[in-house]
Amino acid sequence: MLMNKIISVSIIALMFCAFTAVPVYAVPTLQVYSPQGAAGTMGMDEDTWFVSQSSFDLVVVGAFQGNTNTLTNVTLVVSVPKDSHGSFTITDSSGALVPLILQGPVTGTGYDNPGADATIDILDNYSGIDGYPDKDFLPTPVYDDEGNLVFDKTRDVKFNEHYPFKEDVSDFLIYDLGAFINAGSVANYSTEDGIKYNAGEGQEKTYSVIMSGFDWMHFDAYGLVNDNTWRINPASHDTTAIPAPGALLLGCMGMGIVGWLRRRRTM
Repeated sequence: MLMNKIISVSIIALMFCAFTAVPVYAVPTLQVYSPQGAAGTMGMDEDTWFVSQSSFDLVVVGAFQGNTNTLTNVTLVVSVPKDSHGSFTITDSSGALVPLILQGPVTGTGYDNPGADATIDILDNYSGIDGYPDKDFLPTPVYDDEGNLVFDKTRDVKFNEHYPFKEDVSDFLIYDLGAFINAGSVANYSTEDGIKYNAGEGQEKTYSVIMSGFDWMHFDAYGLVNDNTWRINPASHDTTAIPAPGALLLGCMGMGIVGWLRRRRTM
């Protein structure tokens, strides 16, 4: 009799856990998403959120993993076609312009992002040097004047080489998004598995973007976790904007994307 009661209580407890459990999804530390975008592949740019407008919203997500205490130095990387020029503005939720990052490290300070100074002029709406022809801006170790290692946050850097985040394809602009905090629930904006809401904890920041003159712009983000590990978004959690006439091609691809999204119940 006692055994039957124990079994019954165990079954009830298991059923309660099954109905009250919150699904847990693997949320990357960083994501770049646009609510105006559609998931798909165009040429070598695979598993990306594609936007067909020149004015749109950009959502950057910073997720706090189980061992994450801080997420700082979050940097938006904007890839543009090699040797191209155009205009680009990005503002935060208060309407303030997000600042470009132009200056490299100061010897001995331990400030290693970016790893180099900007050396080329990309933007028509910014006076002077504003961009990078290669990835020298990525975080680098810092040495003093005698060549001694002062500060090294790069031992765990994991920056992938997804298209078009490549030196032979793109020039780069980088913007300072500051620190992210654990402000509540965040979504997993995966182009492979669809959108899962309340998938983790962290902060989502929404920015307003206006671009012109560029055939396309691609967006990634990287940041510093716990002051010792750099992370960048996976290739399945980035965004590319291709305004008209590139939008025509994107429109032709749209039917397949809509079906893809519906199968994953994200629409």
